[in-house]
Order: sequence, then C-alpha cells, then structure tokens
Amino acid sequence: MGITNGAANVMSIIAPLLVGFVVQDPTDPYQWRLVFFISAAIYLVGNTLFVIFGRTEIQKWNEPEPKHSMTTKEKEIEEGRCQK
Repeated sequence: MGITNGAANVMSIIAPLLVGFVVQDPTDPYQWRLVFFISAAIYLVGNTLFVIFGRTEIQKWNEPEPKHSMTTKEKEIEEGRCQK
C-alpha cells in the first residue's frame, strides 16, 4: 500500500507539470489530445504489467488466526457429538 500510495502522489505532482509542458495553447485540441494519449499509454502499460505479473493466489495471512484453540470437549459440542 505504501509503494502504491507513493507512486500515486508522485504522479499527482508530475501530471500538472507534464500538461504545462505539452499544452502551450489551452485552446488547441491537438495538444490536449497528446496529453490524453500519454495518460492512456501510462494506464495501458500499468494494466498490461498487472495482467502479466498479477496473481490470484490466496495468501496465508488472509485467514485470521483463532483466538484460542478449542479443547476436545468444545469440538465435540460444536460437532454435536457430546454424550448425555
């Protein structure tokens, strides 16, 4: 989470600088089109890397650890096998 948040913050600083560098005339649609294509390319590369290298394996830390282990009697009660 920290790496992703840091990258997002860096991009939020770079994006206005890039727009200021590319767009000299704010009324020119071709300059804005170039800004759009640059941002689309960045998203495309990021998503392609995710599709190639992303995994869907369940991690070991997904399941919470039990607060305490059950005794034999507690297990029997839970399973409905207790003796009368």
